[in-house]
Amino acid sequence: MGHHMRHLIQEQALRAPSAVGFSQGAPFALALAANGLVNAVAVVSGSDELAHPRFTYALTPQVRDIVNAVAADPEAAAASFAGFGSADALWDLIITTSPEADRTVYTDPVFQSAFRRAMDEAFSQGPAGYARDTVLAMGIWPFDPA
Repeated sequence: MGHHMRHLIQEQALRAPSAVGFSQGAPFALALAANGLVNAVAVVSGSDELAHPRFTYALTPQVRDIVNAVAADPEAAAASFAGFGSADALWDLIITTSPEADRTVYTDPVFQSAFRRAMDEAFSQGPAGYARDTVLAMGIWPFDPA
Protein backbone atom coordinates (compact mmCIF):
# COMPACT_ATOMS: atom_id res chain seq x y z
CA MET A 1 0.00 0.00 0.00
CA GLY A 2 2.78 2.42 0.92
CA HIS A 3 4.33 2.26 -2.56
CA HIS A 4 0.98 2.96 -4.27
CA MET A 5 0.13 5.82 -1.94
CA ARG A 6 3.61 7.34 -2.30
CA HIS A 7 3.14 7.23 -6.10
CA LEU A 8 -0.35 8.80 -5.87
CA ILE A 9 0.91 11.58 -3.61
CA GLN A 10 3.79 12.33 -6.01
CA GLU A 11 1.66 12.09 -9.17
CA GLN A 12 -0.99 14.43 -7.76
CA ALA A 13 1.65 16.76 -6.27
CA LEU A 14 -0.20 16.66 -2.97
CA ARG A 15 1.32 18.92 -0.33
CA ALA A 16 0.88 18.09 3.34
CA PRO A 17 -1.77 15.40 2.77
CA SER A 18 -3.89 14.20 5.66
CA ALA A 19 -5.80 10.94 6.12
CA VAL A 20 -8.99 9.91 7.87
CA GLY A 21 -9.44 6.33 9.02
CA PHE A 22 -13.00 5.30 9.84
CA SER A 23 -13.61 1.98 11.58
CA GLN A 24 -11.51 -0.69 9.87
CA GLY A 25 -9.81 2.09 7.91
CA ALA A 26 -7.94 3.17 11.04
CA PRO A 27 -4.93 0.87 10.59
CA PHE A 28 -4.52 1.99 6.99
CA ALA A 29 -4.56 5.68 7.90
CA LEU A 30 -2.16 5.01 10.78
CA ALA A 31 0.13 3.04 8.44
CA LEU A 32 0.32 6.07 6.14
CA ALA A 33 1.42 8.18 9.11
CA ALA A 34 3.88 5.54 10.36
CA ASN A 35 5.49 5.56 6.90
CA GLY A 36 5.69 9.36 6.78
CA LEU A 37 3.27 9.68 3.86
CA VAL A 38 0.78 12.04 5.54
CA ASN A 39 1.17 14.96 7.91
CA ALA A 40 -1.90 14.28 10.01
CA VAL A 41 -4.34 11.47 10.72
CA ALA A 42 -7.82 11.52 12.18
CA VAL A 43 -9.19 8.22 13.45
CA VAL A 44 -12.97 8.09 13.68
CA SER A 45 -14.45 5.19 15.64
CA GLY A 46 -11.35 3.22 14.76
CA SER A 47 -10.81 -0.49 15.18
CA ASP A 48 -8.08 -1.77 17.46
CA GLU A 49 -5.22 -4.08 16.56
CA LEU A 50 -7.34 -7.10 17.48
CA ALA A 51 -4.52 -9.58 16.83
CA HIS A 52 -2.33 -7.90 19.46
CA PRO A 53 -1.81 -10.25 22.43
CA ARG A 54 -3.34 -7.73 24.85
CA PHE A 55 -6.75 -8.41 23.28
CA THR A 56 -6.61 -12.22 23.35
CA TYR A 57 -9.02 -12.61 26.26
CA ALA A 58 -11.15 -9.53 25.58
CA LEU A 59 -12.47 -10.63 22.16
CA THR A 60 -15.81 -12.28 21.66
CA PRO A 61 -15.46 -15.89 20.48
CA GLN A 62 -16.64 -14.92 16.97
CA VAL A 63 -14.01 -12.18 16.61
CA ARG A 64 -11.30 -14.36 18.18
CA ASP A 65 -12.11 -17.07 15.61
CA ILE A 66 -11.65 -14.55 12.77
CA VAL A 67 -8.33 -13.32 14.18
CA ASN A 68 -7.13 -16.92 14.61
CA ALA A 69 -8.24 -17.86 11.08
CA VAL A 70 -6.30 -14.93 9.62
CA ALA A 71 -3.19 -15.87 11.63
CA ALA A 72 -3.41 -19.54 10.62
CA ASP A 73 -4.01 -19.09 6.88
CA PRO A 74 -4.38 -15.55 5.50
CA GLU A 75 -5.19 -16.74 1.95
CA ALA A 76 -7.98 -19.05 3.12
CA ALA A 77 -9.35 -16.28 5.33
CA ALA A 78 -9.32 -13.85 2.39
CA ALA A 79 -11.19 -16.38 0.24
CA SER A 80 -13.76 -16.77 3.01
CA PHE A 81 -14.19 -13.00 3.32
CA ALA A 82 -14.49 -12.62 -0.46
CA GLY A 83 -17.22 -15.25 -0.52
CA PHE A 84 -19.18 -13.21 1.99
CA GLY A 85 -18.31 -9.76 0.71
CA SER A 86 -20.84 -7.47 -0.86
CA ALA A 87 -22.17 -4.07 0.11
CA ASP A 88 -25.54 -5.57 1.07
CA ALA A 89 -24.05 -8.43 3.10
CA LEU A 90 -21.78 -6.04 4.99
CA TRP A 91 -24.69 -3.69 5.67
CA ASP A 92 -26.76 -6.59 7.03
CA LEU A 93 -23.87 -7.66 9.26
CA ILE A 94 -23.40 -4.13 10.61
CA ILE A 95 -27.10 -3.63 11.30
CA THR A 96 -27.62 -7.03 12.96
CA THR A 97 -24.48 -6.99 15.15
CA SER A 98 -24.13 -3.34 16.14
CA PRO A 99 -25.33 -2.02 19.50
CA GLU A 100 -28.48 0.10 19.44
CA ALA A 101 -26.54 3.38 19.77
CA ASP A 102 -24.52 2.53 16.64
CA ARG A 103 -27.60 1.36 14.72
CA THR A 104 -29.20 4.73 15.48
CA VAL A 105 -26.31 6.46 13.70
CA TYR A 106 -26.13 3.98 10.81
CA THR A 107 -29.85 4.20 10.11
CA ASP A 108 -30.03 7.99 10.21
CA PRO A 109 -31.24 8.74 6.65
CA VAL A 110 -28.40 11.13 5.77
CA PHE A 111 -25.66 8.90 7.22
CA GLN A 112 -27.19 5.72 5.78
CA SER A 113 -27.38 7.21 2.28
CA ALA A 114 -23.75 8.37 2.34
CA PHE A 115 -22.51 5.15 3.91
CA ARG A 116 -24.37 2.94 1.43
CA ARG A 117 -22.98 4.98 -1.50
CA ALA A 118 -19.47 4.53 -0.10
CA MET A 119 -20.01 0.78 0.35
CA ASP A 120 -21.39 0.42 -3.18
CA GLU A 121 -18.26 2.16 -4.48
CA ALA A 122 -15.99 0.03 -2.28
CA PHE A 123 -17.45 -3.17 -3.73
CA SER A 124 -17.85 -1.88 -7.30
CA GLN A 125 -14.88 -3.95 -8.49
CA GLY A 126 -15.82 -7.01 -6.47
CA PRO A 127 -15.04 -8.24 -2.95
CA ALA A 128 -11.29 -8.93 -3.33
CA GLY A 129 -10.22 -5.54 -1.93
CA TYR A 130 -12.55 -5.89 1.05
CA ALA A 131 -11.21 -9.40 1.68
CA ARG A 132 -7.56 -8.31 1.51
CA ASP A 133 -8.16 -5.26 3.70
CA THR A 134 -9.97 -7.37 6.30
CA VAL A 135 -7.07 -9.83 6.45
CA LEU A 136 -4.62 -6.94 6.89
CA ALA A 137 -6.74 -5.26 9.57
CA MET A 138 -7.33 -8.51 11.51
CA GLY A 139 -3.66 -9.49 11.54
CA ILE A 140 -0.70 -8.08 13.42
CA TRP A 141 -0.14 -4.57 12.14
CA PRO A 142 3.33 -4.15 10.56
CA PHE A 143 3.96 -0.81 12.32
CA ASP A 144 3.85 0.63 15.81
CA PRO A 145 0.54 2.51 16.23
CA ALA A 146 2.23 4.86 18.71
